[in-house]
Amino acid sequence: MHDIVVQESLETVLDSLGIVMERFKKIASADDFVDTDDGIMLMDSISMRLQLVGEKIKKIDQKSPGLLEKAGIDPYPIIRFRDFISHHYDKADHEVLFDLCKNDLPVLKDRILQLLRG
Repeated sequence: MHDIVVQESLETVLDSLGIVMERFKKIASADDFVDTDDGIMLMDSISMRLQLVGEKIKKIDQKSPGLLEKAGIDPYPIIRFRDFISHHYDKADHEVLFDLCKNDLPVLKDRILQLLRG
């Protein structure tokens, strides 16, 4: 069993990933993020959820160093993405966000689930 802070952070990450993946279902291509007001709103909301994921991953890594790596999760790109969104959102690339949502988040979600199952 994980420390309560780690456990709650993992659950928050899992919840946020579920929300992001559900919202991402409405996006068929990277341009869908920028072609309409609804797309821009989805990009904004997904980015903010991913910012939260990065914050929680950072907290987990600080509280239990090495835990994420043992589960096959490199926390540093996730934390750097959080920092980028927090400080340079105006330079966020919709194609990078699309690729991340399509290819990386399902893997991350599976690995977080494995951690929660112990």
